[in-house]
Amino acid sequence: MSAVEATEAAEVPPPRGSEEGVALPRLATIRARARRRRHEVVVVVVSVDNADEVVAARGWDTLAAVVATLVWRGTSLAGADLIGTTERGLTLAVSAAADEVEDATRRLAHLLDDLVDTPGGPLWASLRVAAHRCRAGERSAECASAARAALTAGRPIGTLRWSSPTIETTREGELVTDLALALLSDLEQVGLAYQPVVDLSTSQIVGAEALVRWTHPQIGPVPALTVVHLAESHGLIGRLGRAVLARSLATAAGSDLPPGFRLHVNVSPFELREPAYVEGVLGLLDEHGLPPSLLLLELTETALMADEGEIRPVLEELCQAGVGVGIDDFGTGYSSIARLMDLPAHTVKLDRSLSRDIATSPEAFDLLGSVLRMLRTTQRRVVAEGIESAVQVAHLRALGCLLGQGYALGRPGDWPLELIDQSTEGSSPDSSQPRKASRFAVGSPRKRRQSHSLRIDDANPSSKIGLNDSSA
Repeated sequence: MSAVEATEAAEVPPPRGSEEGVALPRLATIRARARRRRHEVVVVVVSVDNADEVVAARGWDTLAAVVATLVWRGTSLAGADLIGTTERGLTLAVSAAADEVEDATRRLAHLLDDLVDTPGGPLWASLRVAAHRCRAGERSAECASAARAALTAGRPIGTLRWSSPTIETTREGELVTDLALALLSDLEQVGLAYQPVVDLSTSQIVGAEALVRWTHPQIGPVPALTVVHLAESHGLIGRLGRAVLARSLATAAGSDLPPGFRLHVNVSPFELREPAYVEGVLGLLDEHGLPPSLLLLELTETALMADEGEIRPVLEELCQAGVGVGIDDFGTGYSSIARLMDLPAHTVKLDRSLSRDIATSPEAFDLLGSVLRMLRTTQRRVVAEGIESAVQVAHLRALGCLLGQGYALGRPGDWPLELIDQSTEGSSPDSSQPRKASRFAVGSPRKRRQSHSLRIDDANPSSKIGLNDSSA
């Protein structure tokens, strides 16, 4: 949808059969289409909280432009459809496979969370974003109502407020107890998905990030951010972190790892404060016969800046032992390049907001180029996150960014090296040759791997902007 079309959509009143800016027949059609594809649907309601201030300062036309921009951004995500607008917001439906729909919803929230260009200059729209995952048998009107109710009643998870009746009807204390039982006596409930990290110039898999997945026996899949929030709030983060680290190291130990491969594991500041944390990490590496250089522990930029004084000695001790330390979501906090040079970190992961618009905006392209040039002076390993198209890959390569991670390169799923090994069964490959991220290597679980295949060599940037992504 173009910006003009988005503006027109924002000005058209909802059709008959609509409630509070939601076209229920449209939502019902989207859900029926999703069922045929064996997908699930999340209804997302977006409210501009500072709408009154925007109107008072710049008028109703500016507020309409804000809503139109949000419509345009939201519908730019694959699988997202507009199902209604109001003067102060909009409602979208996100369709995706069951194990991907919540990740897609979080990506949608990231797309919306940015300055808005208006005729009167840039403007920050204070947004509340609420989401409800529709259940089988639930009427579309109930889905829309649950999402609207979550704007005030839902639990804030990152930039989202989730309203899932199966989770909300379970009190936090009960959910915490179930998580504790899972970690102590039924670790089969707690699993991992792995997302590849790829060398953009060779298509070689050079790493994988371990992502926690908890499948509650009654509720089903619980969002990862909810799991981490519960664990951090109730003293379970140490057990959760150890379970993730132990399982991912065991998986890596059972694979034929290529030279230079890094296993990325997220770590919470709460874990780093635990006594003997470093000894525990090194003990697990030794138990599985793996070198410390295999492991890269990731900490978000904001967490590192907030707790630097307390956790810095721990990070330095890890580095001295040979364990890698990475800064995740770089660009969302306030650290400068000069400050970065002083931090004990080997790797910097750029937040997806820095690469999101590089194929369509010369300003975004130039900004990322400047950031990359400065980061090269720090001698840090740089990974671009949130890569969703071959065009982004081509532009990142043109800027000299060597490593990337995102749906265009591989969705969270099976251990990627396991898929590589399967694709070479029965042959005698030369182990000295680099492993390529073929369609059997970079993708989600086996049953979907062909539908998500992508040859990133097919896209070559003939200019900075204006290239169409023919892979979508």
